[in-house]
Amino acid sequence: MRKKFAFGLTFILSSLSYNSSASDTFPRHKFEAWFSTYGHHFEESSTIACNDTLQQYKNPGADSSVPRFSIAHHADCILANTTETIRANMASAGVMLGLMPSLISSLGPSLTEASTLLIERPFLSWLLAIGAPAFNPLRASDHQDQLRTIKQPFRALPRILSSFWIHVAISLLQYLLALAAAVNVLAASLELGLKTIASWKKEQSYLPLIWVNLSLVIHLCAMTRLRLISKKERNDCDNASSLSDIEKQMKSQIPHQKVHKLLIRLFIFETRLCVMRERYDISFDTETFLGHVLNAALPVLVVVHLFLGTMIFSSLLFIAVSDTWPIMLRYALSAAVAQLIRMFEIAGLGQEQLTASAAS
Repeated sequence: MRKKFAFGLTFILSSLSYNSSASDTFPRHKFEAWFSTYGHHFEESSTIACNDTLQQYKNPGADSSVPRFSIAHHADCILANTTETIRANMASAGVMLGLMPSLISSLGPSLTEASTLLIERPFLSWLLAIGAPAFNPLRASDHQDQLRTIKQPFRALPRILSSFWIHVAISLLQYLLALAAAVNVLAASLELGLKTIASWKKEQSYLPLIWVNLSLVIHLCAMTRLRLISKKERNDCDNASSLSDIEKQMKSQIPHQKVHKLLIRLFIFETRLCVMRERYDISFDTETFLGHVLNAALPVLVVVHLFLGTMIFSSLLFIAVSDTWPIMLRYALSAAVAQLIRMFEIAGLGQEQLTASAAS
């Protein structure tokens, strides 16, 4: 697991710094699709006034004298044939897009909220992490205060969800909404990457996607931190199974039982609403060295991730203000839906007590 995590993080970071042509990920798909407001103008400039640089971009190996970064030359040619009014509109759109990560973070979760649900319902949590790809930086440092929000039970929820079919319907609705939010964010990020160009990284088509995926790394670090600094103890006895119980059974029973039975138990554990699970007491245990490191690093990572998003989205070219609003609404709507689902599940945990026993 650690090797896979390190490999994924290295790949993402290297993608940000590696200078490659646009064909490395989306082969020569730049300058083929535009946002609607000025799309006709950019298409005309690209295919008529700047046809020479367009052919250099599409056929980089045809002539050895073609500049290495032909995509930058073609983008500069289009901008040179663009009026000042359109340039000013694009600059305003860049300001709006630059503010979007901050808007999403205001609708996003705290580190503890995200990591708690990741432990309880991993697959749903990953979908929600994509749907709301930014953390709230104002609640990124004090984990004890954040846990107060997840210990308050919704007393009425068990009565409302007493029916099995209501439980199934709500769980299914959660997955459908979470999947729709995740797909919406990924599609919007891909559209931005293909229809625009980042002024400081013109050859890359997937910077918005990288920013979204970087939030998954922070989610994983936050989950690791919560496991290191906290301890859960059952305060009632029921038939609900915890993920650790299932992991133990997988280790001990796989040689003697069929794998599909364990997969069924994992499926049941994943799809069970948090309000229908057993209750826990949460206490803070002695922090390890890794726990101290993550506790100090995570707030910094949240701010760096927010800054990186601002840097990426504010630098996008060939998009107008009227094209920016739908994109921002798509991100904001996905973040709001993801946070509503997350808070419903966190409240459903219904922690009865919260004891702090931090050891020196």
